[in-house]
Amino acid sequence: MISWTKEAEEAVALLPLPPMLQQYARLECERLAGNKGLEEVSVDIVAEADTRYDLAIGRDVMRKLRAMARGELDEPLVPEEFFDDDSGELFKIDMCPSQYGAASNVKLENMRRLLPALRQRLKELHITDLMMQLTRDAVMPHSDFRIVVTGCTNACLSPYFSDFGILGAYDVAVVPEKCTGCGRCSDYCSLKAITMENNLPQFDKAVCIKCAGCEEFCPESAIAVKEMGYKVVVGGHGARHPKIADTISEFTDLVGVLKILGKTVQLIRDKATEPVRVFSMYRLIAEHGIDRIKL
Repeated sequence: MISWTKEAEEAVALLPLPPMLQQYARLECERLAGNKGLEEVSVDIVAEADTRYDLAIGRDVMRKLRAMARGELDEPLVPEEFFDDDSGELFKIDMCPSQYGAASNVKLENMRRLLPALRQRLKELHITDLMMQLTRDAVMPHSDFRIVVTGCTNACLSPYFSDFGILGAYDVAVVPEKCTGCGRCSDYCSLKAITMENNLPQFDKAVCIKCAGCEEFCPESAIAVKEMGYKVVVGGHGARHPKIADTISEFTDLVGVLKILGKTVQLIRDKATEPVRVFSMYRLIAEHGIDRIKL
């Protein structure tokens, strides 16, 4: 059992981390102490943990969290569009931890552009009326048309088990004059899509999943997002007979997302003709395929 000094206890409580990470910060400090053969967590161990979270969470997020801890944050931690009230509707939009600010500015902006347009289009398509018509017994949470939105393709909250999933996707490139050749981007990429050649990163686009983690974690801001877009998946299901959603588009813009949504709702209107106890988008896809909803 690792003990804590009083000073370390005070220091860990002041770490500028989201509430969801506070309990993990204590475990990280104890892990670091244990790896060093120590029986006590000191202020120095907490400081090392702070540095590690700086690297693990990303440049933009930590800048905001540190400013907020000092009482100097002069911008919203997250856009107000993330918290619109969808009560009274039969669609449910779940979001990844980006909803609470755990994402780079690029990813937050990509989601901020998407969400109001998505909600407006769902209402224009009268999805609530449609889901009510398809409800056989009583309106319940499983009557919802379920949508999951993630800030990137790392998909911390899986859109692959939802009726309709949207993942932020990003095309990146190096800014040569800013790059110092440190290789941190290559070390960060768990898919090994980045290799260093002549002290510059090279991107294997056949392997890259367009998560833009390299942009977020580059200490010199030497990787830039050239284009923001979205990956769209449809027909996932997580209960009883789990089914991974089918990919409709690997990379499209906001207009493309809304077109796919419209085609998906039209498929429901045309083919889901009888009320059911539990609506299943995945069954429609299994029976009718995805060709009708592709761009």
